[in-house]
Amino acid sequence: MSSVVPIEEFLASLSPEARAMTQRLRRLIREVSPAVVERAERETRSLRYFTGERSGRSLLSLAPDGKDVVLGFEPSRGLPDTHRLLTGDGAAKGQVRLTASGAFDEPYFRHLLEAALSSPRR
Repeated sequence: MSSVVPIEEFLASLSPEARAMTQRLRRLIREVSPAVVERAERETRSLRYFTGERSGRSLLSLAPDGKDVVLGFEPSRGLPDTHRLLTGDGAAKGQVRLTASGAFDEPYFRHLLEAALSSPRR
């Protein structure tokens, strides 16, 4: 299991660009699902989101990478990816790389997050 660190410590370690995008995505995730559990992990260098308690099912991850943030859906199968932005293959399928300076279609991401956080997919 990954070592958990305080959210504030995790955010402070990010570039200003990655921090801004991470904060934007965190707000959107909380709007869509206020009850989701958020955990910062040192080993995976990511924020992970779970159902219920910390031992619940992992749903999402935010993994800052330089000035970018990779939004990962766990699992991604069955998501309504109408813009075909989800990339990757195998275990990495279902990722979107976002930059603070890039376009951010909030209604599209809200729709993806609602689907990912509302019903189980297999």
